[in-house]
Amino acid sequence: MASAKSTIDHDEIRQWVEERGGHPARVKGTEILRIDYPGFSGEESLQRVSWDEWLDAFDENKLAFLFQDEDDSRFSKLIERKRATKTKKRSAAVSAASAKRPAQRRTAKTDGRDARPARAGRPHSKKTAASTKKRAASTKSTKKPAVSAAAKRTTNHDLIRRWVESRGGWPATVKATKSRGDSAGLLRIELERISWNDFFKKFDREKLAFLYQDKPRSRFSKLVRK
Repeated sequence: MASAKSTIDHDEIRQWVEERGGHPARVKGTEILRIDYPGFSGEESLQRVSWDEWLDAFDENKLAFLFQDEDDSRFSKLIERKRATKTKKRSAAVSAASAKRPAQRRTAKTDGRDARPARAGRPHSKKTAASTKKRAASTKSTKKPAVSAAAKRTTNHDLIRRWVESRGGWPATVKATKSRGDSAGLLRIELERISWNDFFKKFDREKLAFLYQDKPRSRFSKLVRK
């Protein structure tokens, strides 16, 4: 899992959220800020607000936006700016200390005499060997599993449609590209919904396969060549 970044830049936050289909929101009846995604299980408890209203509250509460800068990641979190600043300073201090630390090399000391050969170590007893194996087994059992589950690949139309619709998705194609008015030169992709029949015709014609994670909360998917 890639490390998370933090920012308070309004344009960067808005770009990141909108590229993933999100919208600014708050929990109904409260001042708690959230990001709303279509199909999200808790969307009924959220109320969409304008970006101006959301960002004003963001600054008033002195928050920072924690996120992962990966195309397929929707991980984000609102944290206190003080906490974000401390994290950045600590990371910078660790990096600086690592850069200054000289490489330590072991050099053999000689005084004109031949170095004495190393003494042969005593063979491990059965008790020591058993203890070593037990410790190794314990370490292996407590090792954390990989964060991301292995992705599966399929070309089955029914399976693809069921996976997408169960997560609130729909088939689409790229409609056009244009630059945002408030950020010259920044390209954005607009999508146009199409029917499943049109989607699968192009899917088969291009000889594609659907890469996905078979987890209830995962929306990771990607079209790849067979």
